[in-house]
Amino acid sequence: MLVLGIHTLTHDTCAALVENGRLIFAVEEERLRGVKHTEAFPELAIQACLRFRNITMKDIDAVAVSYDPVKIIRDKIFGHHSSYLPDSMPRLSADLLFANRLAGYEQEIRQTMNYDGDIYFCHHHTAHFASSYLVSRFDESALFSIDGCGDFESAMIGFGQKNSVSVFDDYCIRYPQSLGFLYTTMTGHLGFLRNCDEGKVMGLAPYGNPATFDSLFEDIVTLKPEGRFDINMDYFLYQYRKNVGFSKKLEDAAGPQRIPGSQITQRHRDLAAAVQLWTEKVMLHVCNYLHDRTQCPNLSMAGGVSLNCVANGRILAETPFKRIFIQPAANDAGTAIGAALYYYYSRETGAPRHPIDHAYLGNAYRDEEIEAILNGKGLRYTLPRNLTEQLAGFMKDGRIIGWFSGRMEIGPRALGNRSILTAPFPAEMKDILNSKVKHREPFRPFAPIVRLDECGDYFEFDHESPYMLLAYRVRDERVQDVPAITHVDGTARVQTVTRDQNNEIYELISEFKRQTGVGVILNTSFNVMGQPIVETPEIAIDCFMGTQMDYLVFNNRYLVEKQ
Repeated sequence: MLVLGIHTLTHDTCAALVENGRLIFAVEEERLRGVKHTEAFPELAIQACLRFRNITMKDIDAVAVSYDPVKIIRDKIFGHHSSYLPDSMPRLSADLLFANRLAGYEQEIRQTMNYDGDIYFCHHHTAHFASSYLVSRFDESALFSIDGCGDFESAMIGFGQKNSVSVFDDYCIRYPQSLGFLYTTMTGHLGFLRNCDEGKVMGLAPYGNPATFDSLFEDIVTLKPEGRFDINMDYFLYQYRKNVGFSKKLEDAAGPQRIPGSQITQRHRDLAAAVQLWTEKVMLHVCNYLHDRTQCPNLSMAGGVSLNCVANGRILAETPFKRIFIQPAANDAGTAIGAALYYYYSRETGAPRHPIDHAYLGNAYRDEEIEAILNGKGLRYTLPRNLTEQLAGFMKDGRIIGWFSGRMEIGPRALGNRSILTAPFPAEMKDILNSKVKHREPFRPFAPIVRLDECGDYFEFDHESPYMLLAYRVRDERVQDVPAITHVDGTARVQTVTRDQNNEIYELISEFKRQTGVGVILNTSFNVMGQPIVETPEIAIDCFMGTQMDYLVFNNRYLVEKQ
């Protein structure tokens, strides 16, 4: 059975292909359009899925869509506005237009995709659950989905067993109560882009003192029994108007909104620290209740808020859960995966599961394609026999490498196939990368890649973190070895790797250790600020030529030196 999963109508649109329960391809539309977090229908992503399997839409048994239009219409129009009218009148007209489109969206999909087969609309948070648990190695797991708003719900919990997932119907945090919207609204207040720059707030937070805004957030967030929480809506306006986040009450308490691009003051740092701390408090509160309820040592997480690796690291360290799995596209893009998997296993109830062990699910480019592109651009290249040894030496000497090899990663993190790589030292390397390569804010940290078998030698946890979604404290005695990946609070957003997951990167780390004594390399996404991670060799070359990277490597074979 071939099931095509799609996430559409909102940010991070995506398509994924599942064959007999196995996830074989997935790609975000942004990578193919070159527009970060695009809301465009995932037409290019769908075409890529079909090309990968050499099929047409006539070969697809079902299309699974990661939301429930009936539920959205019911809850958005009749539920939400019945509670907030007349104050919500400014967004009612837009919501009515959206509801009208949803009512006919199945037909719109059929016409757009030229498809007359089965179309299944999957409950949004169920798709999140399925996207994580059904590709994990757990036989059973507690489930936690938390985001801004999906099907007018913002947080749900449940349980997974064998090849099924179930929602705990007695627990639901409903929009506009939303930890995700709290975080993204504060992101906008801090002068960053909503639904885009939340990671910047997480990176800025360790520079601040959350106690400055303790009384404010004690009034905004209330932790309640049984893992529930409330958000004080007096501080916000998004429940009334689209694209308007906070009220005058918030500005009176937190200060005026920062103008994008203006100086970041200590007040901004303190505010970032406060929203990050209270996000962690809420997530710990829910997870402790979820463990009490399920008594299961395993936790599968999804939803945009679960990209917060600092909160995830605290969940691992401070709750009774022993093992955590968060799939690489934990944001809404991943619901394309979850919707397809849920459809398949709800019909093939006895079918075996197929866990994933890596995120390399997108396009790859053949050597002959690479050669043709390099020759067409007139770029000189070599094919060194000892490339791994050379690259380790380059990094040891402070050189910066653009690395493009194998299949594209799914999810917002570059995990070693579309990466910029260098040494985790000296400390100044962080500033060099931020200013001369990434062209981004100086406070933003960089991530390490470490072999899983040596993770505990450098960090205070050795739990696998293949998708860079757990933050660990760097061991005190190792900070001097890896200062460029050690954030100001002594933590790092760790990616672990095994030989089976990515042999090329594993060998590069091993050779770098042989030459330097340090078994960690610095990894950041192959892009510049505001752009998606590079998807094609042409875009990789443009990015390489427009920055101060020193070398460009294709397919662990072709070496281009900056002239």
